[in-house]
Amino acid sequence: EFRDVLVSAPLQIIDQIPPSDATSFLQVVVSQFSPLFANTSVPALNAPAHTELKPAGLAECITPNTLIKFRCMVQDIYDPEYYPGVYLERNASSETRPRTSFGRDTIDTPI
Repeated sequence: EFRDVLVSAPLQIIDQIPPSDATSFLQVVVSQFSPLFANTSVPALNAPAHTELKPAGLAECITPNTLIKFRCMVQDIYDPEYYPGVYLERNASSETRPRTSFGRDTIDTPI
């Protein structure tokens, strides 16, 4: 089911969204993923203490690159970090295609 893929492999879904420009790309991502956060099937890192998995051990139980939800405080910082929302990837034959680094710490580069 599509919802299961959104939770278990969200980057696969994000990679299928054509990143024409950063604003429209973000709108599509928000429209796809927003309904999931009201759903209890998305694992929560800071689950209530009465659940079987205590919050301290929950992070080790979640598969890497899985969509999760958590409550946190967002702090404004003085030296912000920026990431390229949309960039052009050039292959060996000099053809380009738009890519996104959304949801990633690094940009995947072909070897």
